[in-house]
Amino acid sequence: MGRLKATEKAYIAGLIDGEGCLRIEFDKRNNCGNPLIQITNNNREVLEWCKEALGCGEIYKNESKAFVYRLRKKDVLRVLLAIKNHLIIKRRHADVLLAFTKCRIKKRKVPILDEKTGRIKGSLPNPLDPLELKCLQQLKELNRLRGSSGTVMGIFVGQKT
Repeated sequence: MGRLKATEKAYIAGLIDGEGCLRIEFDKRNNCGNPLIQITNNNREVLEWCKEALGCGEIYKNESKAFVYRLRKKDVLRVLLAIKNHLIIKRRHADVLLAFTKCRIKKRKVPILDEKTGRIKGSLPNPLDPLELKCLQQLKELNRLRGSSGTVMGIFVGQKT
């Protein structure tokens, strides 16, 4: 991510506040989760600008034919640290997702040992610890909040299948 101007940070934060989703994508198979930021928009050019400005992420078309810009894992941490002070509606969500992301990054994967040789043959992600579970619950609660306009403000916890 290059050096962003304050106006660019504010613009990206506005897109996240208005069109974005901050969430944890939960994988039941491994009992772990990964932080995720998504911005959905019908204007691909806006999302391409975000991707270029931030230097990370991917853009795809969803089933509704809208474009989705998605950031995952360590990119979430870098982007939230850069734009958090410009968020209005989703600042609390960002705080919780940052806490979760910092926990996940510090953890090492659990090694899988080959029974015959005793050597490491792969690794699995660590399951969620109590602090991460608390973050997950806070994000669920924030998702239940409703704004004065009656629209849902916040994030949701997705599940990988």
